[in-house]
Amino acid sequence: MIYIFKQPKKKQSKAEKERLKKEEAERKAKEEEEAILKLAQEEAERRKKERIDAEKRRKQEEEEHQIWSAHKAELDVILHQQDLWLKKYRNEQKKGKKWKQYTKCSGLPDPTISKEMNTYINLLLEDNKRDDIKSVLKEASNILLLVEELDDVLCELPEQESAVRHECVATIEQLHSLLQKKLDTATYNLLLEASTRADSESQNFHFYTASDKIRICLWGNIGKNPRLKSHTFREIGCSFEIPKALTAADVAVQVTSSTHDHYSHKARSYQLRRKKTAEKPASDSVICNSLLGSGTDSANQVNDATAMTDVNSNKSPAVSAANMSREKSTSSIQDGVESRIADDSLDGSIEHSLLITDEPRDTVALDVDEVDLHAFSTLGGVITLNFLHLPPQPKTVKKWTITQIETPRELRHLELLMEKSCVSSTFGSGTGTQVSLESGPEEQTQTIKLQAFQPLAVTLRLPDNVIFWEEPQLVHWSSSLMQWRLDGFLDVQYDEEEKTMSFKTIVFGSFAFVQDKYVNLPFQSWELHPVNANTVVFTLITANIDLEFEIKDSFVRLTKPQDKQQLLSVLGNWYLPWQLIKALKQVGLNVFPEEDAVKYVSIKPKIEETELALYQNMAVTSSSISYGWSKWNCTSGRDKIILRAVEHSMDDPRVNKEQWSLLMVTNRRVLKLKMKEDADLFSEEYMENLPYHGTIYHLMAKINTDEADANISDGFNYNLIDTVYQMISATKIISYC
Repeated sequence: MIYIFKQPKKKQSKAEKERLKKEEAERKAKEEEEAILKLAQEEAERRKKERIDAEKRRKQEEEEHQIWSAHKAELDVILHQQDLWLKKYRNEQKKGKKWKQYTKCSGLPDPTISKEMNTYINLLLEDNKRDDIKSVLKEASNILLLVEELDDVLCELPEQESAVRHECVATIEQLHSLLQKKLDTATYNLLLEASTRADSESQNFHFYTASDKIRICLWGNIGKNPRLKSHTFREIGCSFEIPKALTAADVAVQVTSSTHDHYSHKARSYQLRRKKTAEKPASDSVICNSLLGSGTDSANQVNDATAMTDVNSNKSPAVSAANMSREKSTSSIQDGVESRIADDSLDGSIEHSLLITDEPRDTVALDVDEVDLHAFSTLGGVITLNFLHLPPQPKTVKKWTITQIETPRELRHLELLMEKSCVSSTFGSGTGTQVSLESGPEEQTQTIKLQAFQPLAVTLRLPDNVIFWEEPQLVHWSSSLMQWRLDGFLDVQYDEEEKTMSFKTIVFGSFAFVQDKYVNLPFQSWELHPVNANTVVFTLITANIDLEFEIKDSFVRLTKPQDKQQLLSVLGNWYLPWQLIKALKQVGLNVFPEEDAVKYVSIKPKIEETELALYQNMAVTSSSISYGWSKWNCTSGRDKIILRAVEHSMDDPRVNKEQWSLLMVTNRRVLKLKMKEDADLFSEEYMENLPYHGTIYHLMAKINTDEADANISDGFNYNLIDTVYQMISATKIISYC
């Protein structure tokens, strides 16, 4: 066993402890001083590095800004040359059009010259020798042709020309009023001879006539058959119930179908800015409108009614929708338009068509049953159903023909009055809608009071030249409120196979079918392919239809689909871009979002300035570069645009998907990304070997072959560039796909 003995530690003295403590404090102070010096040195080095990096970044940004400015200036020169060339080209086209119209000698005035229009309108108003229905329908086609020409002027007119726009609208109103007066006079003259034209079998008057734009049907109760319950105009697919109280009355029914919508432009929801609202008259009846909203004081009324519940639960309420991006030069209207028609009964007076404030449209609160014409659009024109007073018929007594002469000799509408107990007083209920109580003058309206009058059953056939992508909604025009409305209908039933709409109503006048403007938006994909130096193919895929447009120089045509009967009138015909847009909208194919379409379509729009600049670059390079939709565009944020691009070879037009490059566009830079379209994750890593480029035009010029560069820069086809720009900017494919 070993024992180890340790000498006990010597106890430190107080002085020794103080010395050790002082040494430890000095050591810590030295370490802290060294740490502070090290941190200061590191901070100085960091700041120096930041200054160097900031200087490099500043120099790089200055260099990039200079390059971007140079690129933009170069592109602006091209676009400026294009604008000068297009201005000259359009002036020549305008002169040629005026000369062609002059040499045509059609006898029609120039609708943009107010003096000629006033002379034309006054001569027709004073012409009482051609008031037969055949002559009036012929003249109606001429009037509607003038209206269409003015509509075309409005389409081409820049928004800045507000005075000219108002003059055009005023002239259109005068033409509508003139047309209505002529149609009413011709209808009255026909009804004067109803008994002599009566059908030998039914003993009632049945008449049908039509032009290319208007169809008119008339029925007159000559036989007074008490067992008569309904009548059908098979020519236009309209049937209506005849109340028992009317079977013994001097009554006629007028059904008119017009391809032109004369009302929508009067509604406050039609414009982006607030419009003046008509004051509600004080009477307790609803007076139904006549065909074109002017020239008569009459319509059917509802007396002492406050509401009618709509039991059709399938009807959805209307929710509260492209200006051309490039301004086009157009002819201005000479002189001021003088209103020569003084008609107090014109329910759509000119003042309702003019913008009176610059307040945004959002400040106007829409009624729950008011149709928002920026979310919905009327299709197939307007159908008018009116009950008329049958004028006294000639009677033959021996060898004499006796006819009672009316004063004044003009068309009179009937008021169908209804007991209050027949109408639901519910307003704003969840399952129904309210009947708006309109009123109108009664001095020229014959009133027939019906006991326990019930809503009348009506069936209308939908126009077969319009595409309805979903079940349309039935609306009626309110002349007092100046709006299309959804209320006033019961038991609405839509037969998709027969293309008919059956309903019960106490509201008569003008009816129309409306459809969601943006049922085809957002798009699913798009591509832009050059065919040759003067031709580009634009493909647009929507949820309902695949479209293909062929763009050649200044014109564009629809080439696909070819299996839609409603599109045959448009398919294959060459149009100017705005003409094609108008034609497609008229047949129910609207793929052109307006300024406020983002409120009605679920998308995340891109920054407008970046988007429009991209459209310009795409148009300039469209003769050599193919562009296409990218699935990453909708997830890249508002400030970044992702699209595909590839050089298009005229020798080998086939493009392999591996050849497509993915581009990222911002407001200052265009990058070629390393990733491909079929990648699983999005990455902003870009090709670092490529220098800075401010536009697609310059980036593609860098990576293209000499052949592609030659196709772009050697002799720009300014007409093609402008047409491509108009089409892709009108569809807004970057934001809506």
